[in-house]
Amino acid sequence: MLGILPIYLALHDDTDDDIAKKSHSPILNVLLTYLAVCAGCNLAIFLPVLVGVSYMHFGLTLLFIGVLTILAVITVDLITNISAVTSIMRLHGASLMKICYIGIGCYVFWDSGLIAHLSVLF
Repeated sequence: MLGILPIYLALHDDTDDDIAKKSHSPILNVLLTYLAVCAGCNLAIFLPVLVGVSYMHFGLTLLFIGVLTILAVITVDLITNISAVTSIMRLHGASLMKICYIGIGCYVFWDSGLIAHLSVLF
C-alpha cells in the first residue's frame, strides 16, 4: 500500500489519522508523498541546467536530489519531536503556512525578474 499512498490519498476521503493507522512508518509516508508531489517540481527547476549533461551526470544529480530529500524528511521528523515546535504548529500552523507560501511566491516573483519587468512596463 505504501507505494500507492499518494494516489490513495487523492482518491479517498480518509483523514490523515485513518491513513496513519493503516501504514507502517510516518517517515516513509512523508517521503513517498513528497516524492510523488514535489519531486517533479524540483526536477523542473534543474532540467534546463541538465539538458546538455551526460546520462551519468544526470543520474548523479537524481541521486543527489534523492539523498537530500531523505535527509530533509529525517530532519523534519527530528524537528517535530521538539515540544515547542509541536505546540507552535498546533496553535499557528495554518497561519504560518499561508505566510510561508506568500513569502515564497513573492521571492519567486522577485528572483525571476518579474517585478523588475513589470516596473519597466508601468
